Amino acid sequence: MRLRRWFYGLALAVVAGCAARGRAQMYISTNFETDPLTQGWQSNLAINSGTGLPYDPDGNGWVTSEAYSPTHSIRVKAGTWVAPDFTVSPYSYYSVSFESMVNLNGDAYPGYIFSGDASGQQTHATGLIASTDWRDNEYMFRGTVSADTTARTLSFQSYGNNAETFIDNVTVQAASTADVVAWHNSLLAQMPNQSYQFPKPATTPQYLSRTLQTLESGGTVKALMLGDSIVNDASTSNWESLVNNDYPGKLNVITSVRGSTGCSYYANPTNFQTYVGNYDPDLLMIGGISNGPADTAADAGTTFGAIASVIAQARAMNPNIEIVLMSDFGSNRNAALDPDYLNAPNPANGPSSLGTAYRDQLDALAISEGVQFIDLLQPWATYINQTQATRPYNDYMRDDVHTNLYGQEIIAQSLAAYFTPVPEPASLTLVGISAIGLAARRRRR
Repeated sequence: MRLRRWFYGLALAVVAGCAARGRAQMYISTNFETDPLTQGWQSNLAINSGTGLPYDPDGNGWVTSEAYSPTHSIRVKAGTWVAPDFTVSPYSYYSVSFESMVNLNGDAYPGYIFSGDASGQQTHATGLIASTDWRDNEYMFRGTVSADTTARTLSFQSYGNNAETFIDNVTVQAASTADVVAWHNSLLAQMPNQSYQFPKPATTPQYLSRTLQTLESGGTVKALMLGDSIVNDASTSNWESLVNNDYPGKLNVITSVRGSTGCSYYANPTNFQTYVGNYDPDLLMIGGISNGPADTAADAGTTFGAIASVIAQARAMNPNIEIVLMSDFGSNRNAALDPDYLNAPNPANGPSSLGTAYRDQLDALAISEGVQFIDLLQPWATYINQTQATRPYNDYMRDDVHTNLYGQEIIAQSLAAYFTPVPEPASLTLVGISAIGLAARRRRR
């Protein structure tokens, strides 16, 4: 089995090596030497084009004050620049590359890069990286699965009113799984904690066995990640590309979220059908920071009752569905504020033990419901805690609540590690080798 994975990984590497990114389909390519308003770009602070003052002189602009290409770039300040729409396919990957330079001017964060569907709904969000000199950037996103999935928007948005972000040389092109895996590796190489080992299960997770067997056998698993904007960050980290690199099968991920929303909303049968039932997933992954408090008996009953209701409806829809409860991460989950984040959860503390850590209570609920629990908080807090001296907590965040590219990479690696193929016991490996040798001897006879 492991030998087969080795050959499979080698084949992917060969295919990736042979595929030239230059031949990938190109959707957007501009160095802004032509007025972007005439090329389909939109600025919410642009007055009009073709007059004496087409842009806000102190806001968004098409400028020559800073440029990576010969003479022009766009400036993002107290507003948003939106690229022309382009067509995407469900589950396919796309690369966005550009040059950027950021002057914070007192703002805490440099700003955002968003991707959205044709309705304007933001489906992928992450943060720009602060740099007072021009820096190369590459972001990857996945084609969404929705009624208007064929149109996609890309936008650059400021965080506050003071920071100036200059953008140049924007390209959007198709990408492969191998491209996304290489991108993950490049992000890790930029991060300080190179020795950190993301936790992997010692044995096959009990309540993910069907998912892993399907991937092992070359099948397809449809996973749906349900929750709030925190879950959106986890889902759009493209973590599944790392999983797909380990298996002959394919894990397809659907992001089904609503800002600041937990299971008390999704437990409503109509909402459940909209956000879960309509997609008919094989794997349901529930998480976020919006499932509510559990410090009193009433709160615990509401919070965990709602999660249990979603689990029950999912099983009624599909008796074979596998379900994951994920811990919280991001926001103010900083080990410098609470060292308990560095510890593994203790399900003995909840949910009947009120006032204990929500993560403990969620783990206990997973045990009682017979679903898988994945702790994202411990690797999140541990990784950042070990790098505080060289990279403070805010360097992993795009605002006070949400992760940026580097924060999302921690979550991508943490999730992928949980789905890593578990090595077969040495005894089984020896049995397999002996069987191969016996078969060879029989053929020689």
